[in-house]
Amino acid sequence: MFAKSLKEQVKCSIALQPLFEGFGHGGITKKYNYTDEQELLMKSFRGWPDEKNLPELRSFLEIEYLDGSKRRD
Repeated sequence: MFAKSLKEQVKCSIALQPLFEGFGHGGITKKYNYTDEQELLMKSFRGWPDEKNLPELRSFLEIEYLDGSKRRD
């Protein structure tokens, strides 16, 4: 599943949400049919940034402010 691989590679929060018929067209009518497995996955899926196994940064950015102070990110 794309969301599972994405949550390992991108530092952001990911939430799975069901689609509804009529969404974006002025009137939500009903939720699309999902299997029990899909429903459970949407309810249990978590993709928080602190759960990611991302490699350490290879470079840093040094910021020098007008007052001469510096910060390294």
